[in-house]
Amino acid sequence: MSIDLKRFHASFFAESHQSLGGMESDLLRLEREGAEEELLNSIFRAVHSVKGSAGSLGFQSIADFSHQLESELDDIRK
Repeated sequence: MSIDLKRFHASFFAESHQSLGGMESDLLRLEREGAEEELLNSIFRAVHSVKGSAGSLGFQSIADFSHQLESELDDIRK
């Protein structure tokens, strides 16, 4: 028995849009205020959530890009 993942696509896009909007605000704040740990963590969490959801729904290109961005953000956090 397979599950039709298409029924989750609208939720994925809505949640991702919301996460990316928050990430955009955090990035603009980061640009203004400099690297604060909590801002970097918030941006990382947004990308991590998109990556996980994209991977589980078969959006491999989005998951791959998010993984690369997540790795860059992790380096910055360190």
